[in-house]
Amino acid sequence: MTERRPYPSDLSDARWTLIAPRLTAWRQARTDAGVSGRTPTHDLRDIFNAILYVNRTGIGWRYLPHDFPPHATVYGYFAKVAASDPALAITTRTTNRKPAVRSSKRHPTATDTVPLREWV
Repeated sequence: MTERRPYPSDLSDARWTLIAPRLTAWRQARTDAGVSGRTPTHDLRDIFNAILYVNRTGIGWRYLPHDFPPHATVYGYFAKVAASDPALAITTRTTNRKPAVRSSKRHPTATDTVPLREWV
């Protein structure tokens, strides 16, 4: 894949260094357990940057720019991380909003998250 120009929402190298070991271990554990059924093809940092892009811009998943991994892949990672490891996930609490009423039909969205600076 060609090098893309960074977006303002992308993680800095310093922040990625803090997060990468845990995300990589989470993905490796799922791969080793055969949960996903295939080996990962997209860079984990690109996926996480795409999640942050949705979070910070407020766009829908399907509106991700084409230089990110496919929207279904990005959303899939976001939903699986949020469901499997709350400490690893970008917390689903929102800032400056009342908590949403949860239902079994509601899916997590990147706009339900706290900015990364409050998470790290």
